[in-house]
Amino acid sequence: MHGEAYANDLKSIIPLSDNTVSRWISNISDDILKQLLNRLRSNYFAMQLAESTDISNFSQLLVYVRYIYKEDILEDFLFCQTLNGRTTGNDIFTLNDTFFENNEISWSMCKAICTDGAAALTGSKKGFRAKVNDISPSILPIYSLYDS
Repeated sequence: MHGEAYANDLKSIIPLSDNTVSRWISNISDDILKQLLNRLRSNYFAMQLAESTDISNFSQLLVYVRYIYKEDILEDFLFCQTLNGRTTGNDIFTLNDTFFENNEISWSMCKAICTDGAAALTGSKKGFRAKVNDISPSILPIYSLYDS
């Protein structure tokens, strides 16, 4: 074990203020997101969407992705966004499409989308799936019985 003098030396050379720790956490988070986005730009992936209401009665959209990386199947959390106001299929699609556009992810790399049975997600004319089908009809729709 190191003594108290060593601990004091470390305190003087390693800044651990609240701002420093917060900045480190933010930098690590940004780096993890950049790595994930780079993987999604160059690998086929599947998405899973889950919409729920938080304790403040706001709808939250959570998006997960599953993809193959270095011969392993990985599943990662992509994003969580608040859905303002209504939660229509168009609102959900626009939120996803904007995220994809801002992060240079192509819908052509998405091969499957898993959703629950909510009408906003599954509607054949106005639902999220209908909007996705308009731009990329080859995406396989998968229904989750777990959430239904």
